[in-house]
Amino acid sequence: MMELSFGLNRLISVIKVNIDAAIFEEKGRYGFGMVARDCTGQFVSSLPVVSRPSGYVATVEAIGVKEALNWIQDKQWYHVEVETDSKLTVQAVHSSTIMKSVFGLLVQDCRCLLHSMTNVTLCFVKQFAN
Repeated sequence: MMELSFGLNRLISVIKVNIDAAIFEEKGRYGFGMVARDCTGQFVSSLPVVSRPSGYVATVEAIGVKEALNWIQDKQWYHVEVETDSKLTVQAVHSSTIMKSVFGLLVQDCRCLLHSMTNVTLCFVKQFAN
């Protein structure tokens, strides 16, 4: 999380949410989790999601992003930086390409959620930084 300073010494705290997904092929399941930290790096909240039927990696990563955006919206957090190590998902969400697939539908949901939220950004980070 970072603090952004705007004139008159007004500080706005930014929450940083990191998302990661995993596929457990031997069990035919996937899971993902997200953690939120404040501007000092202190834990704010987390949400694990496990034991769902498995899917393609890109689809699972997009589900994770969508769930994180829903979670942020439910928490009514503003000024949030969402980070994921899924470059494909981030690029797809930021593009205007329409994809006729499950992944494409999830990406469209993520776009709609992002556009409906105040000061929420989605960006790619390398796996070791996530």
